[in-house]
Amino acid sequence: MRQSAVVTGVPVSSQGASHVVAGVPSRTTARIGGVDAFNDTQMARAIAESQRAAQSSQHQTHPQQIRPPQASGEESFEEQMRRAIEESQRAQPAQPVTAAPHPPAPRAVDSFDEQMRRAMEESQKTALYDFERRAQTLKVPSEPADGEAGSAWLFFRIGEVTIKRRFWSDNSMNDVYNYLQCSRATFEAFGADEVQVVNMTTYPPSIIDFKRDGGRTLQAHELWPSGRLAVQSQGDDPESALPPAPDPAYLN
Repeated sequence: MRQSAVVTGVPVSSQGASHVVAGVPSRTTARIGGVDAFNDTQMARAIAESQRAAQSSQHQTHPQQIRPPQASGEESFEEQMRRAIEESQRAQPAQPVTAAPHPPAPRAVDSFDEQMRRAMEESQKTALYDFERRAQTLKVPSEPADGEAGSAWLFFRIGEVTIKRRFWSDNSMNDVYNYLQCSRATFEAFGADEVQVVNMTTYPPSIIDFKRDGGRTLQAHELWPSGRLAVQSQGDDPESALPPAPDPAYLN
Protein backbone atom coordinates (compact mmCIF):
# COMPACT_ATOMS: atom_id res chain seq x y z
CA MET A 1 0.00 0.00 0.00
CA ARG A 2 1.31 3.53 -1.07
CA GLN A 3 1.10 6.45 1.38
CA SER A 4 1.68 10.22 0.65
CA ALA A 5 3.16 12.90 2.87
CA VAL A 6 3.11 16.70 2.16
CA VAL A 7 6.20 18.76 2.77
CA THR A 8 5.59 22.52 2.41
CA GLY A 9 2.92 21.98 -0.22
CA VAL A 10 4.84 19.30 -2.18
CA PRO A 11 3.62 15.69 -2.09
CA VAL A 12 6.20 13.21 -0.83
CA SER A 13 5.83 9.61 -1.99
CA SER A 14 7.39 6.74 -0.01
CA GLN A 15 7.26 2.99 0.14
CA GLY A 16 6.01 1.39 3.31
CA ALA A 17 5.45 3.33 6.49
CA SER A 18 5.20 7.14 6.89
CA HIS A 19 8.46 9.11 7.08
CA VAL A 20 9.39 12.16 9.13
CA VAL A 21 11.37 14.58 6.98
CA ALA A 22 13.83 15.61 9.63
CA GLY A 23 14.68 12.01 10.44
CA VAL A 24 14.43 10.10 7.21
CA PRO A 25 16.53 6.90 7.50
CA SER A 26 19.69 7.10 5.39
CA ARG A 27 18.76 4.01 3.38
CA THR A 28 15.15 4.92 2.79
CA THR A 29 14.43 6.28 -0.67
CA ALA A 30 11.95 9.19 -0.97
CA ARG A 31 10.78 11.09 -4.09
CA ILE A 32 10.46 14.85 -3.56
CA GLY A 33 9.80 17.07 -6.53
CA GLY A 34 11.42 14.65 -8.93
CA VAL A 35 14.61 14.36 -6.77
CA ASP A 36 15.67 11.13 -5.06
CA ALA A 37 16.76 11.64 -1.43
CA PHE A 38 18.82 8.94 0.29
CA ASN A 39 19.98 10.73 3.48
CA ASP A 40 19.21 13.76 5.63
CA THR A 41 21.49 16.15 3.68
CA GLN A 42 20.05 15.24 0.35
CA MET A 43 16.56 15.35 1.80
CA ALA A 44 17.06 18.88 3.20
CA ARG A 45 18.48 20.08 -0.16
CA ALA A 46 15.52 18.58 -1.98
CA ILE A 47 13.05 20.26 0.38
CA ALA A 48 14.78 23.67 -0.03
CA GLU A 49 14.74 23.37 -3.84
CA SER A 50 11.08 22.36 -3.72
CA GLN A 51 10.23 25.39 -1.54
CA ARG A 52 12.08 27.80 -3.85
CA ALA A 53 10.23 26.36 -6.84
CA ALA A 54 6.90 26.75 -5.05
CA GLN A 55 7.68 30.37 -4.06
CA SER A 56 8.74 31.21 -7.64
CA SER A 57 5.50 29.73 -8.95
CA GLN A 58 3.44 31.73 -6.44
CA HIS A 59 5.31 34.98 -7.31
CA GLN A 60 4.59 34.55 -11.02
CA THR A 61 0.93 33.72 -10.40
CA HIS A 62 0.16 36.48 -7.81
CA PRO A 63 2.92 39.13 -7.98
CA GLN A 64 0.88 41.77 -6.14
CA GLN A 65 0.55 39.47 -3.10
CA ILE A 66 4.29 39.04 -2.58
CA ARG A 67 5.59 41.66 -0.13
CA PRO A 68 8.96 41.79 1.55
CA PRO A 69 8.92 40.56 5.10
CA GLN A 70 8.78 43.26 7.73
CA ALA A 71 11.06 43.35 10.69
CA SER A 72 9.46 42.80 14.03
CA GLY A 73 7.85 46.07 15.19
CA GLU A 74 8.50 47.89 11.86
CA GLU A 75 5.51 49.87 10.43
CA SER A 76 4.28 49.29 6.91
CA PHE A 77 4.57 51.99 4.25
CA GLU A 78 0.83 52.60 4.35
CA GLU A 79 0.92 53.04 8.13
CA GLN A 80 3.79 55.54 7.88
CA MET A 81 1.91 57.57 5.25
CA ARG A 82 -1.24 57.59 7.37
CA ARG A 83 0.63 58.86 10.41
CA ALA A 84 2.43 61.56 8.36
CA ILE A 85 -0.91 62.86 7.01
CA GLU A 86 -2.40 62.95 10.52
CA GLU A 87 0.61 64.89 11.89
CA SER A 88 0.39 67.38 9.01
CA GLN A 89 -3.32 67.96 9.62
CA ARG A 90 -2.78 68.56 13.34
CA ALA A 91 0.02 71.07 12.62
CA GLN A 92 -2.04 73.21 10.20
CA PRO A 93 -4.57 75.67 11.71
CA ALA A 94 -8.16 75.17 10.69
CA GLN A 95 -9.08 77.41 7.77
CA PRO A 96 -12.43 79.22 8.02
CA VAL A 97 -14.92 78.12 5.44
CA THR A 98 -16.01 81.06 3.34
CA ALA A 99 -19.07 81.07 1.19
CA ALA A 100 -18.57 81.30 -2.55
CA PRO A 101 -19.20 84.84 -3.87
CA HIS A 102 -22.50 85.30 -5.56
CA PRO A 103 -22.21 86.05 -9.29
CA PRO A 104 -23.37 89.55 -10.29
CA ALA A 105 -26.98 89.75 -11.28
CA PRO A 106 -27.40 90.06 -15.03
CA ARG A 107 -28.16 93.59 -16.13
CA ALA A 108 -31.66 93.95 -17.43
CA VAL A 109 -31.82 94.88 -21.09
CA ASP A 110 -33.70 98.10 -21.67
CA SER A 111 -36.79 97.91 -23.81
CA PHE A 112 -36.96 99.69 -27.14
CA ASP A 113 -39.12 102.45 -25.65
CA GLU A 114 -36.63 102.95 -22.80
CA GLN A 115 -33.72 103.15 -25.22
CA MET A 116 -35.59 105.69 -27.33
CA ARG A 117 -36.41 107.76 -24.24
CA ARG A 118 -32.79 107.83 -23.15
CA ALA A 119 -31.66 108.74 -26.68
CA MET A 120 -34.14 111.63 -26.77
CA GLU A 121 -32.94 112.89 -23.40
CA GLU A 122 -29.32 112.86 -24.55
CA SER A 123 -30.29 114.63 -27.78
CA GLN A 124 -32.20 117.30 -25.88
CA LYS A 125 -29.28 117.88 -23.52
CA THR A 126 -26.96 118.37 -26.47
CA ALA A 127 -29.38 120.73 -28.23
CA LEU A 128 -29.90 122.74 -25.04
CA TYR A 129 -26.16 123.12 -24.61
CA ASP A 130 -25.83 124.41 -28.17
CA PHE A 131 -28.78 126.75 -27.63
CA GLU A 132 -27.33 128.27 -24.45
CA ARG A 133 -23.90 128.65 -26.01
CA ARG A 134 -25.44 130.45 -28.99
CA ALA A 135 -27.56 132.64 -26.70
CA GLN A 136 -24.44 133.90 -24.97
CA THR A 137 -23.16 135.31 -28.26
CA LEU A 138 -26.37 137.24 -29.05
CA LYS A 139 -26.84 140.84 -27.98
CA VAL A 140 -30.08 141.39 -26.10
CA PRO A 141 -30.91 144.88 -24.83
CA SER A 142 -31.62 145.47 -21.18
CA GLU A 143 -35.23 145.57 -20.05
CA PRO A 144 -36.60 149.00 -19.03
CA ALA A 145 -38.24 149.44 -15.67
CA ASP A 146 -42.02 149.15 -15.48
CA GLY A 147 -43.70 152.44 -16.50
CA GLU A 148 -40.48 154.05 -17.65
CA ALA A 149 -40.97 156.58 -20.48
CA GLY A 150 -40.12 155.33 -23.95
CA SER A 151 -40.71 151.66 -23.07
CA ALA A 152 -43.03 149.27 -24.90
CA TRP A 153 -44.71 146.02 -23.89
CA LEU A 154 -44.42 143.10 -26.30
CA PHE A 155 -46.56 139.96 -25.98
CA PHE A 156 -45.29 136.76 -27.62
CA ARG A 157 -47.27 133.62 -28.43
CA ILE A 158 -44.70 130.78 -28.42
CA GLY A 159 -46.29 127.41 -28.88
CA GLU A 160 -48.91 127.03 -26.19
CA VAL A 161 -47.60 129.73 -23.87
CA THR A 162 -47.69 133.53 -23.87
CA ILE A 163 -44.81 135.57 -22.43
CA LYS A 164 -44.30 139.32 -22.22
CA ARG A 165 -41.28 141.61 -21.95
CA ARG A 166 -40.52 145.32 -22.00
CA PHE A 167 -38.33 146.87 -24.70
CA TRP A 168 -37.24 150.38 -25.57
CA SER A 169 -39.31 151.90 -28.35
CA ASP A 170 -36.15 152.62 -30.32
CA ASN A 171 -34.89 149.02 -30.08
CA SER A 172 -34.66 147.33 -33.46
CA MET A 173 -36.50 144.24 -34.63
CA ASN A 174 -33.16 142.45 -34.62
CA ASP A 175 -33.02 143.03 -30.85
CA VAL A 176 -36.44 141.38 -30.55
CA TYR A 177 -35.33 138.44 -32.72
CA ASN A 178 -32.19 137.94 -30.59
CA TYR A 179 -34.36 137.85 -27.49
CA LEU A 180 -36.57 135.15 -29.02
CA GLN A 181 -33.49 133.12 -30.02
CA CYS A 182 -32.34 133.19 -26.37
CA SER A 183 -35.76 132.38 -24.88
CA ARG A 184 -36.08 128.96 -23.23
CA ALA A 185 -39.73 128.88 -24.33
CA THR A 186 -38.62 129.07 -27.99
CA PHE A 187 -36.22 126.17 -27.50
CA GLU A 188 -38.81 124.01 -25.73
CA ALA A 189 -41.40 124.65 -28.46
CA PHE A 190 -39.22 124.42 -31.58
CA GLY A 191 -35.83 123.07 -30.53
CA ALA A 192 -33.18 123.92 -33.11
CA ASP A 193 -35.72 124.38 -35.95
CA GLU A 194 -35.87 127.64 -37.87
CA VAL A 195 -38.73 129.93 -36.81
CA GLN A 196 -40.51 132.97 -38.18
CA VAL A 197 -42.15 135.91 -36.36
CA VAL A 198 -45.66 137.05 -37.29
CA ASN A 199 -46.87 140.56 -36.48
CA MET A 200 -50.35 140.07 -34.98
CA THR A 201 -50.77 143.72 -34.00
CA THR A 202 -52.18 144.70 -37.37
CA TYR A 203 -54.51 142.85 -39.67
CA PRO A 204 -53.92 140.74 -41.67
CA PRO A 205 -51.07 139.05 -39.83
CA SER A 206 -47.76 139.46 -41.66
CA ILE A 207 -44.37 137.75 -41.43
CA ILE A 208 -41.59 140.11 -40.37
CA ASP A 209 -38.70 140.05 -42.85
CA PHE A 210 -35.67 140.48 -40.60
CA LYS A 211 -33.26 140.63 -43.52
CA ARG A 212 -35.10 143.64 -44.88
CA ASP A 213 -36.68 145.23 -41.79
CA GLY A 214 -34.47 143.94 -39.00
CA GLY A 215 -32.86 147.33 -38.52
CA ARG A 216 -36.14 149.19 -38.13
CA THR A 217 -37.37 150.21 -34.68
CA LEU A 218 -40.39 148.93 -32.79
CA GLN A 219 -42.09 152.27 -33.16
CA ALA A 220 -41.69 152.10 -36.94
CA HIS A 221 -43.44 148.72 -36.92
CA GLU A 222 -46.28 150.16 -34.81
CA LEU A 223 -45.24 148.02 -31.82
CA TRP A 224 -45.26 150.97 -29.44
CA PRO A 225 -46.59 151.40 -26.77
CA SER A 226 -47.44 147.67 -27.09
CA GLY A 227 -47.37 144.95 -29.69
CA ARG A 228 -48.50 141.37 -30.27
CA LEU A 229 -46.25 138.84 -32.00
CA ALA A 230 -46.51 135.10 -32.70
CA VAL A 231 -43.65 132.64 -33.26
CA GLN A 232 -44.21 129.69 -35.59
CA SER A 233 -42.14 127.21 -37.60
CA GLN A 234 -40.44 128.49 -40.74
CA GLY A 235 -42.78 128.22 -43.75
CA ASP A 236 -46.07 127.97 -41.84
CA ASP A 237 -49.09 130.02 -42.95
CA PRO A 238 -49.21 133.28 -40.93
CA GLU A 239 -53.03 133.15 -41.01
CA SER A 240 -52.85 130.00 -38.87
CA ALA A 241 -50.74 131.70 -36.20
CA LEU A 242 -52.42 131.95 -32.80
CA PRO A 243 -52.44 135.39 -31.16
CA PRO A 244 -50.99 135.90 -27.69
CA ALA A 245 -53.34 135.28 -24.82
CA PRO A 246 -54.78 138.41 -23.23
CA ASP A 247 -52.84 139.87 -20.33
CA PRO A 248 -54.89 139.46 -17.14
CA ALA A 249 -53.68 142.92 -16.10
CA TYR A 250 -55.67 144.44 -18.94
CA LEU A 251 -58.86 142.48 -18.31
CA ASN A 252 -61.76 144.17 -16.50
